[in-house]
Amino acid sequence: MKRPKYRVVKEQKASFPYAMMAFEGSEVAVGREDSEMPGWYWCKDKNNVEAWVPASHISIKDGG
Repeated sequence: MKRPKYRVVKEQKASFPYAMMAFEGSEVAVGREDSEMPGWYWCKDKNNVEAWVPASHISIKDGG
């Protein structure tokens, strides 16, 4: 089964220096939702850097 692709829709300023770099239009891999903070998803950028991203900042890409 092909996994859908997601696209960043809003930039987020990180509070630490090793942040995942994702700009509006960037594609990211979306993993599990945080059980303690619903609406936040574990994502990975094209450089394999991972971070929590709020659902309001990602959307599914058409054509997945």
